[in-house]
Amino acid sequence: MEDSPVPPLAGRHETIADAMDAAVAAFGDRDAYVEGARRITFAAWIAAADGVAAELAARGVRRGDVVAIALPPSIDYAIAYAAIARLGAVASGLNVRLGPREVEAICACAPPALAFVDERAPLAGLPSGTELLSGPELAAAASRAPLPASRGRSSEPVVIIWTSGTTGVPKGAWFDHDCLRAAVTTAGVMAAPFDRRLVPTPFAHAGYMAKMWEQIAWGMTLVISPTPWTAADMVALLGAERITVAGGVPTQWAKVLDEPGLDAIDTGTLRIGVVATAPAPPELVERVSAQLGCSLVVRYAMTESPSITGTEPGDPPDISYRTVGRPQPGVEVELRDEAGAS
Repeated sequence: MEDSPVPPLAGRHETIADAMDAAVAAFGDRDAYVEGARRITFAAWIAAADGVAAELAARGVRRGDVVAIALPPSIDYAIAYAAIARLGAVASGLNVRLGPREVEAICACAPPALAFVDERAPLAGLPSGTELLSGPELAAAASRAPLPASRGRSSEPVVIIWTSGTTGVPKGAWFDHDCLRAAVTTAGVMAAPFDRRLVPTPFAHAGYMAKMWEQIAWGMTLVISPTPWTAADMVALLGAERITVAGGVPTQWAKVLDEPGLDAIDTGTLRIGVVATAPAPPELVERVSAQLGCSLVVRYAMTESPSITGTEPGDPPDISYRTVGRPQPGVEVELRDEAGAS
């Protein structure tokens, strides 16, 4: 049995701000994010976040205040999230596809002191009078004199992640520093040192909001997929950005495999594909292995616990179709019948 890889970020850090500082010192010149032609290193990302944190403080945002992020997946979103965390405030991600009813319900539950918004498509439903900070204002604030990161306790909240609201209005799941740190371990085979991960999901989703510490600890580069998603874009990015980890739902993977020109793309760096939200047919698992040369693993999670179970590379395709795998490292699962008995 091979030894498990070790995160390149050494030591135990109390807060995510501490982990960010350590990452800048250890591998600050590595790319943290790629968004089209735009790239930002870990050092530049955190420096920009500290400038934005100074702007938030100047606008009256204080430690423990809720700050909403209503931006599409982007480097700006990442800067805003890091700035909120380094100020000691609480980030509340708002999917830009939410309707006014959902936004109003979220803001009634966790009123934001300020909201980052896309000036090209402002989100409807924000409370009247909420102070807004637009994209151009964020860019200007990133060059401000930095505000030193706030040093708090690991049990303090960092982020609220909202459920999809399929059974009612969205409900918020709170994560403190300890919760975010746990993702470093529960990632399992989805994380390796200096991975280059293609991200196809909204940043307001738990798949990003709960995994920033994971990204930092493993020194990952996150490559942001263009919106709306297309198979052609994903295929191009797999080769051009030397992607090592990529995720999608079964229909997305099927479209990628059928995309004209896939055979001309070098996908030799891709070590693992991830599939979630629906069963992966055995033939799809086999096709991914045959055409892309990597295993397709299943992941099961929910907003309140973004890593629960998963299959492993080498599992038979039928296991990927009929199960959601085994508990991830650090996760305990209890099975109960319909009567509630263990």
